[in-house]
Amino acid sequence: KRDEARFGSYIWSNTMRHLRANLDGRKMTNPKRKYITPLEDIKKNKNFFYPLATEPEWTMQGQSPDFFCQLWAVTLAAKAMPADTYLTVKEHIYPIGARPKNFYDQIIEFKNIRMASAGIHGLEVTKQAQGVITINGTTGYEAAMLGIPVIVLATHCDYSFLDHVFHCPKGEGLDEAVREIDQKGIDVDKAKNDGARFLQAIIASSFSLNDYSILKPEDLDPEIVKSAIYHLLESLDATIDDEIEDQQIPNVRIKNA
Repeated sequence: KRDEARFGSYIWSNTMRHLRANLDGRKMTNPKRKYITPLEDIKKNKNFFYPLATEPEWTMQGQSPDFFCQLWAVTLAAKAMPADTYLTVKEHIYPIGARPKNFYDQIIEFKNIRMASAGIHGLEVTKQAQGVITINGTTGYEAAMLGIPVIVLATHCDYSFLDHVFHCPKGEGLDEAVREIDQKGIDVDKAKNDGARFLQAIIASSFSLNDYSILKPEDLDPEIVKSAIYHLLESLDATIDDEIEDQQIPNVRIKNA
C-alpha cells in the first residue's frame, strides 16, 4: 500500500489487477484448464500461429495505430483457416491480468482455435507452425529469419521484401495468403537462406548494449556510450578523427555537411 500511495496509484484497482494476474496466469499456463491445449496435441494438426502482443506497446499503438485491435485480428485469422487447419493463439506473459474480463473466453469460442500455454517459449510454437500471423510483432521477425512464412496485418511492414513474407494491410488478401502457404507452400531452402541474410543484415547494422538494462540505467558501462556514439556517427556518414576517451564528445568531420 505504501508503494502504491508513493507512486500516486489507485490502491484498490492495482490490488485487483494483481489478483486478476494471478487468476489469469493460471488460466493461460495450466493445461488442465479449458483454455490451454498442450503443445504436443497442437503439433498433431496443421496450424498457423498468432502470438498475442503486449499492450500498451510501441509496436502496436506506436507503429500500428491504424490497426491494433487484436480480437479483430484473431477473428480474421480464424476465419481464414482452411477446414483442416487450426489457429494457435498464445498469450504474452506481461499483459496477463490486464486484458478485459472476457477476453480469453471470446477467443476460445472459435472452434478452430487452440491456445498454447503462456509458459512455453514462443519460438517452440513458431517452429512447428505452417506460418505466423501478426499485426506487427517481434515473432514475425523471428519467423522470417527462420525462413517460416509470415503474414503481417499492419499497414506498414519493413521486411515485406522477403518472398516468404506476405503483407496484408488491415487483413486485405489474408485469405489468399493463407491459401497460398497452405496449398502451394514456399521454397523452403530459399526462405531459409533469405532469412539468414536478413538476420546478418540486421546484425551488421546494429551494435551490442552488453548488459545494459532500462531497469538499472545507472549501471552504464562507458564502453557502451563510446560504441553508441561511434555507430550513430557511422550511420550519419561521419568519420571519427580522434579516439573517444573518458566519455568526451569526439572531434568529428562530417563528409557531407
